[in-house]
Amino acid sequence: ILTAKHVVEGMDEVDVTFYPDGAQHHATVVKESKKRDLALLFVAGYTHPYVASLQGQNKPRVFSKVWKVGGGLSIEPHPGRGIITGLPPHIIMHDAHTIFGDSGGGLFVEDKLGQYHLAGIIVAVAMAGKQLPMPHIGFAHDMATVKRFLDSI
Repeated sequence: ILTAKHVVEGMDEVDVTFYPDGAQHHATVVKESKKRDLALLFVAGYTHPYVASLQGQNKPRVFSKVWKVGGGLSIEPHPGRGIITGLPPHIIMHDAHTIFGDSGGGLFVEDKLGQYHLAGIIVAVAMAGKQLPMPHIGFAHDMATVKRFLDSI
């Protein structure tokens, strides 16, 4: 399981719930990157029926359609649809209804065949001030960053 490091900060193990079946399992934190705010978890003895395919070599572009899946506000995972609004280095900025708690969720981009592939991991929501979130403006690490993290394992 790929997620944001700040989601599992200070934990060596965590309980996870899989959807849509609601299966609960124990996960071990295998690797963390403070620099990249990414973490990799391992769940022994469970194979989920849905596994995301990674985005290919083509980088997403501004205005590409995206879906995010997050569990913000402590509710069950929920999707949000939007577009890529900016591509600063190593980050995908999007407007796919990102809220606090969506961190660690996936950002999926649509290919030419209408299939969605993991394009990034959500790590932040925009803020206008210390306590004023700007909902729906999210930031995700791009796949190059995710792949560098995975290659370091």
